[in-house]
Amino acid sequence: MGSTDESRRIKSLDRSLELVEAMRKRDSATISELEQETTLTAGTIHTHLSTLKSHGLVAQEDQSYRLGSYFITLGEHVRNSSDLYLAARSEVDKLASDTGEAAHLFVEDGGKGIPIYESFGPEAVGRKYHIRNREKPRQHLHCTAYGKAILSQLPRSRVEKILDRHGLESKSPETITDEEQLYDSLEQISGQGYAINDEEEIQGIRGIGTAIVDNDSEVRGAISLSAPTTRMGTGRLTEELPSKLLEAANVIQINLSTDNYEY
Repeated sequence: MGSTDESRRIKSLDRSLELVEAMRKRDSATISELEQETTLTAGTIHTHLSTLKSHGLVAQEDQSYRLGSYFITLGEHVRNSSDLYLAARSEVDKLASDTGEAAHLFVEDGGKGIPIYESFGPEAVGRKYHIRNREKPRQHLHCTAYGKAILSQLPRSRVEKILDRHGLESKSPETITDEEQLYDSLEQISGQGYAINDEEEIQGIRGIGTAIVDNDSEVRGAISLSAPTTRMGTGRLTEELPSKLLEAANVIQINLSTDNYEY
């Protein structure tokens, strides 16, 4: 009989990663605080922290522990190894400069979104929020422009699995929480090529996004723009910004297919 995924898990690694996640949520924590936030005993926590510390993944200051700086280099390595990041970086910068707003590059992982690059134009707002958002491991797709753009390009069966796993959590009064309404929206997005976030994640903020699909029809990620509703009127959302966003996406797709990017 073959082993299942669950039986093949390394329990000690699960415990270490549980500690890493607990420390991610805090600037620093003592062993007793980590004991309260995890399923681990103080002795187990101390053993795992000592091991992580020896590899530079955890730093200790007096009686408190925090994630080590080595994670910074790991994150940079992962991002800089991404051909999508390399192909899209200059276009995201250009979008921010041309529109004056915040421009974003996201990828989908495990049915949620991860920001891998952002650029801020001279009129951009919410920098602190977006920077703090980078520390969140994953973000829901159904309430964002980039997320809906990605979902619109995935097979229905894949979208169903994502919704079964993560649900349709309400982030604001405008969030789509009905599955059939979401599917209707995704059909429209697929036809027009871009998605709009009408205060569905944060009240007062609108966004527009489009998916990046490579020559093999694989959804690689998405780019988006976000701005206050006062600067994201209906005219701008439906007339000015779609062409800029779709042009940038097209250039990124070409860059991916031709390796036309610099390290």
